[in-house]
Amino acid sequence: MAKVSSHAEILQPPFRLRSLDRYIGVPYLDGGLDVNGWDCWGCVRHVLALHAAILLPPDPTQLTRDQWYRVEGDAQAFDLVEMKIATAHVGLFVSSIDVLHCERGTGTVCVPVWRLRRPPLGIWRHETLLI
Repeated sequence: MAKVSSHAEILQPPFRLRSLDRYIGVPYLDGGLDVNGWDCWGCVRHVLALHAAILLPPDPTQLTRDQWYRVEGDAQAFDLVEMKIATAHVGLFVSSIDVLHCERGTGTVCVPVWRLRRPPLGIWRHETLLI
């Protein structure tokens, strides 16, 4: 059995996290939906479409929860994380602990869930990702 040299190796996502590094630093743009600038919804929508083949509506108010299931256990890559900063806010787990999200002032960042300013209100998994 190979020796694991760090905690990070145990928590590798099912895809290379480095593949998402290109999104870190994308600027915040209210209503933006692409890598030239996006808001939190635009970021989540883009990454899910490109990396998980999950299509979301352009407007978050059009999302129905009939394909999303609340996660009671551990998060996994592509789980949607619901937060509230000043208003409703979403991000995306890109591993079991790291959240990719975009907000005014910081742009797109990837941080461990415990470094979010507020704890998640809920974690949601798309039906295509249920095991």
